[in-house]
Amino acid sequence: MVFFHLMLIFVAAKCELELHIVCGLKSYIRCPLQYNPLQAVIVWSKNLSPISNSSIKNRVYVNENGYLVFNPVVQEDTDVYSCLPYLPNYVNLQIVTIILKVDDIPEFVLRPLPKYHKYFGESVTLPCYATGNPQPFIYWRKTDSTFPSTTKTLFDGSNLTIAHLTKEEEGYYECYATNFYSTIVSSTYLIVQEQIVNQPYNVRSVSTSGSMTLTWSPPHMEDGLIYNYKVCLKEASLGNWLYFTDLPEFTTSLTIYNLKPSADYEIVIATTRNNLTVYSSTLYVHTQSVTDMCDINVYNIIEYIVVGVSRNQRFLPESEFFEGPELKSDIFHPTPKPW
Repeated sequence: MVFFHLMLIFVAAKCELELHIVCGLKSYIRCPLQYNPLQAVIVWSKNLSPISNSSIKNRVYVNENGYLVFNPVVQEDTDVYSCLPYLPNYVNLQIVTIILKVDDIPEFVLRPLPKYHKYFGESVTLPCYATGNPQPFIYWRKTDSTFPSTTKTLFDGSNLTIAHLTKEEEGYYECYATNFYSTIVSSTYLIVQEQIVNQPYNVRSVSTSGSMTLTWSPPHMEDGLIYNYKVCLKEASLGNWLYFTDLPEFTTSLTIYNLKPSADYEIVIATTRNNLTVYSSTLYVHTQSVTDMCDINVYNIIEYIVVGVSRNQRFLPESEFFEGPELKSDIFHPTPKPW
């Protein structure tokens, strides 16, 4: 049986004290005066309203020892109470006033999910928040004691964000909420795996003597994220790549002008996500000769195009992909140019 006496002030025949009890628990309060329990009768009141004795059917009652019982404590019990030890033939009685305050053990109002599934290079936010009185202190730990470095972690209140995920960040994480009365914990498991980025497919081209229009199908996007594209082009007989970057979102077509007539070109469509780049199969395109174009109806031009697509996916070194000659602005047109 524990009594929390924080302040005791005697004023003539009256004293006051402040007492804290915990919500949800069964608590006893003893009248803090010296008396013979066999002779004294303890009279308790709440805001001058008497509290019945020995009625265990009530949530708040006075037991046979004169203790004030709360079973259980609720927030509405916060109030001013008084107790008076009544002794027969004794007139110099003291009244004790108790300012009762109800505190709370920690309780989660926001906790992480049981499991998070992320890919290399992505970020994850693990939420956690708890209430209580006093307000609980919240902190995180990783069960294998390899908590991510401060350069990769960010705390937004009590939420934990981990950036640039690698396999080292995989594991169990625990959120603790603690105050004077209790400590609670909520755990989650973070899975970090290497992601698979699908390449664009169904790459096609329609060409004239000096231009070509490329179209492609986007990779499968089961996670709903948007892929960024880069178009890489070079003459088959040359080693320098031209590249088109910063294409608008959802772009799946591109028209390139100022090409050589009757020339062979190689085209690769690249997609990048979280610093991981993959490439489509190589498309081989032959532009028409000027003489041939004079005899072709422009509306039937697609019938004269022969498109070849290699069966194997082609991976280009990053240095080769990015070190090609700089494109002139008049070569790149996001939309087809009128014939």
